[in-house]
Amino acid sequence: MRVQLVINRGLDGKFKKITESLENYGEIYATKMAAQLVLASPVDTGTFMDNFYAGGSGTVGSTSSQGKPRNQPWNGQDAINRMSQGIAALRGSTTMLFGNTADHAYEVEYDHGYAPFGKAANMHGRLAREAWAEAGL
Repeated sequence: MRVQLVINRGLDGKFKKITESLENYGEIYATKMAAQLVLASPVDTGTFMDNFYAGGSGTVGSTSSQGKPRNQPWNGQDAINRMSQGIAALRGSTTMLFGNTADHAYEVEYDHGYAPFGKAANMHGRLAREAWAEAGL
């Protein structure tokens, strides 16, 4: 009796496509989460928006809004773009952290009722489904 192993080369391409789609899914999802954080955030001096980050580890430092002019225009796209760069730099990583180093980040999240991180976390299911569809999975 003779045993043969036949490899279906067509499957190789399908596995490669699935792997690429899964990698794209993570980046798409993280970018959607970054946008949700920004959309749920208030703008007064712009300090909070300017201090969002996305990356593989936390960041040290803080920024005060003391003395900055108030009622600034929405600058959310700049924040999304900065976080997208951090997300792209971690392509293929299994860890992604979002944070904000503004001195008043705690107050924005917990004391003033904006809760951008809480709101973004509540949107996880919808964002995950959208990313899954966009990644072609």
